Amino acid sequence: FKGRFNVWTFDVEDPLYPDHDNYFLTDDSLLLIEYDEDFKQVEELRLLIKNLYTQEGVEAAYTYLFKLVADQMSSLQEDEYRFKKNRLEDIGMIDYFDALEKTNRFPSKKHLVNFIRLAKSSTGRLELETKSQVPHLNFLAPMNDISDELDIELSKVTDQHRLDFLKFNLVKLINADIEISGGLSVGTIALTKGSRRVKNFIQLGFEFARSEWSELNRDGVFFDYFTMTDLYRFGKTLIETEQSKINKRFSELELDETFDSFLGHWAETFIAQAFSNVEIEDFNSAKINLETIEGYARFEELNEMINSLLPFAKAFQSRFNELKNQGNLNDNFYLNYTLDEIDFNALILSNLAQFTLGLNLDGVSPKLALTISEYKDFAKLHDSKQLREKISQFIIDYGLGGIPLIDNYLNHLVSDALEGVDISNISDEEFKHMGGPIILALKN
Repeated sequence: FKGRFNVWTFDVEDPLYPDHDNYFLTDDSLLLIEYDEDFKQVEELRLLIKNLYTQEGVEAAYTYLFKLVADQMSSLQEDEYRFKKNRLEDIGMIDYFDALEKTNRFPSKKHLVNFIRLAKSSTGRLELETKSQVPHLNFLAPMNDISDELDIELSKVTDQHRLDFLKFNLVKLINADIEISGGLSVGTIALTKGSRRVKNFIQLGFEFARSEWSELNRDGVFFDYFTMTDLYRFGKTLIETEQSKINKRFSELELDETFDSFLGHWAETFIAQAFSNVEIEDFNSAKINLETIEGYARFEELNEMINSLLPFAKAFQSRFNELKNQGNLNDNFYLNYTLDEIDFNALILSNLAQFTLGLNLDGVSPKLALTISEYKDFAKLHDSKQLREKISQFIIDYGLGGIPLIDNYLNHLVSDALEGVDISNISDEEFKHMGGPIILALKN
């Protein structure tokens, strides 16, 4: 209205008219409505104003029209947007900024726990139209895989108002996730993947909240206090807190996105899975389900191990690159690796093997690799008490004691390289296919 017409206050005792005839006065003669000379719907405009006065009353209608005069267009557009947003939210449609708020994680795990412990029961009343809102089946399908425990807790809710409220809360959550993911334009596959992510966060959030809830003596059932959005935010907080630890560590050590490949195959895969998968792989190849408390606890341990290893891995890489830049290393020196293939695992296992065998490093020309004979001697110790004791001492002497799971990880790296291989029955040439410690190309 403000964009098409001019609305002026009018004083009957001191009238001031435009110098054309494209205007009319409101019935109370307090406002003058001016329109363009090519505007054709004059009668409709008069009727609109008249109906406004009839419906709202003279004083309210005048106030409304006067507001058009006084307010800036941007303010009116903001009001219009707010009214539209509220109407859409009544049927579960969420705008981008509200979606960010609804799906935002807690600042820390401590804030999450405090929220659970201080939660209060609250249920809003919904209109009939609001109750009838249901997402498309494709977005609800992943929810069929919720755990029996979550299903049982939902079945304990007997108040129909609460059930309606929980259902509509899920509708808004799914729509919020769609909105922040790019809307319907991203395609069905991406949206279905997003719905699975919603389900994953809800399941983990439920498992964590229930473990905290069990320690409290509260009246009522679990879902009297928590909604699906709450559970989603719990799960998202737990996962993204661990993800942020990786990002923070990389930033502190000034590592780029290619460094994870230097950590070795498992560590590189773990970091990639930590940012994308609901199921990750342990270094012993066991599958870890991040929807369970046990799986999440193991995820925390492995993540802490990786983050604690990063400074050591960076130091190994820096020294390795220094030797390469000085021309002390060459692809032809080594049997089972090229320089580009040598990673942290190969370097630390080479150091471990030399430590175990009691080999001394030359401070001027550091020895990077083993001879085939030394490799065989090290391989013979595989799965022995002597090697396990040496690994424990190696961890102490190399200052790795503060890294969780490092003993298990080093034992695994040794087993992964040597298990199932009969060293005594392979030729020297076949050692080029062996993993683990680096082998010198020259025969002893």
